[in-house]
Amino acid sequence: MKPRRRRTLGNNPEAIPVPEDRSEIMNKRTGKCTVEVFWAEVAHFGWGTKTTDCDAIKRDILERWDDEFTEGFREHCDAFEHALYEKVERYERANDVSCECGDDGFGDLLSHMVGLGKEYFEACMADPSIVVERGQRSDYVEKFSYGIPYTAEAPEETLEEAMAQARARAERCRHPDEEEATEDEILMRAYSRLLGDRAEVEPRYYGAWARVNARELEALMDSEWGDQFGGDLVMVVSAFADVAKNEPEHMLKVSKKVHEALDRIEEKRHEIIAAEEARLKKLRSLSHASCENLVGDIEKNFGGDREEAC
Repeated sequence: MKPRRRRTLGNNPEAIPVPEDRSEIMNKRTGKCTVEVFWAEVAHFGWGTKTTDCDAIKRDILERWDDEFTEGFREHCDAFEHALYEKVERYERANDVSCECGDDGFGDLLSHMVGLGKEYFEACMADPSIVVERGQRSDYVEKFSYGIPYTAEAPEETLEEAMAQARARAERCRHPDEEEATEDEILMRAYSRLLGDRAEVEPRYYGAWARVNARELEALMDSEWGDQFGGDLVMVVSAFADVAKNEPEHMLKVSKKVHEALDRIEEKRHEIIAAEEARLKKLRSLSHASCENLVGDIEKNFGGDREEAC
């Protein structure tokens, strides 16, 4: 599978800009989602032109839509993706070509085409080669539909019942070498059962979220790699401590500066992991070469059998 290029245009965790001529889109959305309104909302998000930040889209949806409208929007999105899937698959078979992006990448590609808006989607339906060529160029981003929040798994439960279910599930899934889930982790899972992605605007959920992340980052700060993160770790841990204490109504209360620091921390973590994997690969290679040399010396100097030496 080809690596996918990720675009960063307009990724602003604070908000999604709203064109003046589409200000009516910012109204609250409740009830049924029609096809016309679906495409109006897609245009508002500006996927691929204003943003490719599915988390920012999710925050916007959580603040403005009710569950019925959200599910209706998801159904339309799924239906359009499926219609395009069938068109592109037929085109590939008929022309002996491929998008060359694997199953997961193909789903991301289709979602990207829908996110680009009604006119572009209709052009793709009329000429599927547009989709194939974008797939071959890896010219798409993962994934527009990730911005659509999921609804509750068990909305009828009380918080206590959801906590009990979350605790039981965590214990069933826990590896013998893993520590037990903390109360904060259980609380987060319980709210997810009760509210789905709407847990992300629940103050107690964010208090627990901040404490869980602060503990992980404190452990990273105390590790042998802690110094490589500069002041970002200290700043973020301090910000999370404030979130845990005050439990804001939404993560947007955490500043853009902290979001940017989190991004840098994540990038640095990936760099460190890649460097460690390369170091271990080199050590394994050197170890194998040393073993080969040792066996060669035994055969040369002592006439030993290679298999016995190994």
